Formats: sequence, structure tokens, C-alpha cells
Amino acid sequence: MVIDSSDNHIVVVKFDDDGEKILHCEILDWKPSLKKHLSSLLKSLGTCYTTVDNTKSLNFNLLLGAQVLGKQDNYTILRYN
Repeated sequence: MVIDSSDNHIVVVKFDDDGEKILHCEILDWKPSLKKHLSSLLKSLGTCYTTVDNTKSLNFNLLLGAQVLGKQDNYTILRYN
């Protein structure tokens, strides 16, 4: 389900079999105002999870406040809130 989008980003939330929120976000153009917007959105979502497969995406998620839970295969598993 798309929960937020504009001409430079999209945020999608899916639910796994246990009802946990899985977050996917694509950013085309990064601006400081977008960080503030996404941080607010993440706080309102409560606990959610995402996975990343590269350092750039990992650093982006850490900048937004994600915590590393672990690694599986080539992915880093992260949690927000």
C-alpha cells in the first residue's frame, strides 16, 4: 500500500504473515526537507522493518534513525521505532 508519494519519493508499507509492517522507500531527489518529512512519517508508523543490500541505502536508513537488527544473506535487516 502506497502511504506517501510525490514527484521525488514514494513510501510503500506491506504487512508480512505476522502482521509486521515492512517498509520500502524510493528517493529520487534528496533534500533536507524530505528528511524531516520522512522522519515524521516514520514516527507515526510505529515499529516497522526494512532490508537493504548496499552501504548507501544502509547509511540513508541509519540517518533516518533505523537500528540494525542483523544480517541475512546479502541483506541488512533494520527496524524503525
